[in-house]
Amino acid sequence: MKNLITTWQENKDEAAKENARFVQQLKQYNKTSVDAVVHKMHTKVFKQIDCVTCANCCKILQPYFTQSDIERIAAHMQLSPSTFAEKYLEINNYKEFRMASKPCVFLNANNTCSIYSIRPENCQTYPHTNRVNFNKRGAYISEHTQVCPAVYHILEAMKQEFDKND
Repeated sequence: MKNLITTWQENKDEAAKENARFVQQLKQYNKTSVDAVVHKMHTKVFKQIDCVTCANCCKILQPYFTQSDIERIAAHMQLSPSTFAEKYLEINNYKEFRMASKPCVFLNANNTCSIYSIRPENCQTYPHTNRVNFNKRGAYISEHTQVCPAVYHILEAMKQEFDKND
């Protein structure tokens, strides 16, 4: 596990341009085939990586909150949705709510989440490598190799898989 994070830290910057090119090249393949490979690699990599060891996403990203997220978390905290939003969120240029601070205020010192069971959908599905239509999100995913060691290793495994098939 530690080796995977160290490998990511040592190689993520150098691999950034190659990863961007790779996800562009994937557009030549059938989207269902690409999704099948990325989902296979997602499962394989997440068997080896414990997010709590890293928590980089919680430290440097500002997740988006749906209205449902706001209502659910506010109720849990015994706040009104508007009070919760005023206290913890900001509105971006696209009129979307996102966490106002970095690191996330719900990140505990031991890298666990204080609202894990009710965390925002955006956090629940991060890094979004197990969703369909990978090719539509490829550039976004490629950028997240700089944030998430799992994403980096998923793309590295995908490169090997597509090299075998060519």
